[in-house]
Amino acid sequence: MNDNKCYKCNNNYKIIIRNTKRIYNNLIVIYDKKYCICNNCNIEFFDESVIDYNVDSFNNAYNNIFINITKKEIYNIIKLYNINYNILLKLLNTNNILISKLIDNNNVDKCLTNKLQCMLNSPFFTEILLINENKLNGYEKKIMFNSINRLKLEYNDSKIYVITNYIIDKVNNLTTLSLQKLLYFINGFSTIFNDNNIFSDNCYAWENGPVYKTIYNCYSSYKYPVKSNKLFNYNTILTNLEINIIDKVIEYYSIYDDDTLVEMTHITEPWNNAYNNNSSNININDIKKYFILCKQKYKIDKIDDIKILAYSFLNIINNNN
Repeated sequence: MNDNKCYKCNNNYKIIIRNTKRIYNNLIVIYDKKYCICNNCNIEFFDESVIDYNVDSFNNAYNNIFINITKKEIYNIIKLYNINYNILLKLLNTNNILISKLIDNNNVDKCLTNKLQCMLNSPFFTEILLINENKLNGYEKKIMFNSINRLKLEYNDSKIYVITNYIIDKVNNLTTLSLQKLLYFINGFSTIFNDNNIFSDNCYAWENGPVYKTIYNCYSSYKYPVKSNKLFNYNTILTNLEINIIDKVIEYYSIYDDDTLVEMTHITEPWNNAYNNNSSNININDIKKYFILCKQKYKIDKIDDIKILAYSFLNIINNNN
């Protein structure tokens, strides 16, 4: 193809690089591959200009499979997935002796080396888990799927996941239950001062208040959420205004225990309307409308005023008890 033109509409196209998986000689090869995508019709197509890059990238990845794994890399896998050594052995369907031989540069199992490298270099590598998941007990499966979900969000710099880690950094002894309620208030208050929700993930009306499944699926096997291994640069992902809103919600709402935060969210109309009408989903527009009404009712004119709503919730809770 000539002049970087789409074969279908003759418009310019762009070249993007994706992490790609290919099965070759019964081994899983993960490599960077260039794709051509039309700027106009958005179709993906082949162009000879990317052949050399893709062939070299694949060959390099394939040849690197046969480099032995190190103790440090195995430790990094365990840390990355937040699992223990026994779970790793079950996932790989192997034993400690074979792992030791790999570490001692006696590579007797290329497929085993391949799996370890895939787990290290291509997180959320679900094939390994799905093949051997029958070897894990229910709790171990939960841990592994939680880890895979976290790694997916981490890889994409998911806004709600970045905020979650910001909260984990700031709040001591944070429970997963309290985390969900803080996310709900952060998203609600952002509509007052930021004219929109800070993240768009679906919110669900569960018995213990609002829940973001995106985050629930990362920590369902934990009482206390684990921090990401990735060091996020919060100042490049979040605006100063967003950080200010998050900080104030943490300051005025994280001081309460799980039960109080649950009661606070039960007072809010979006959760009430959804839960009492047997609707699992809390409409994001309902959250926005409710918090804008609260702004008017309680004269929440500046970010520090969000404490007024917390005091109001407490008065209602105390009067009901």
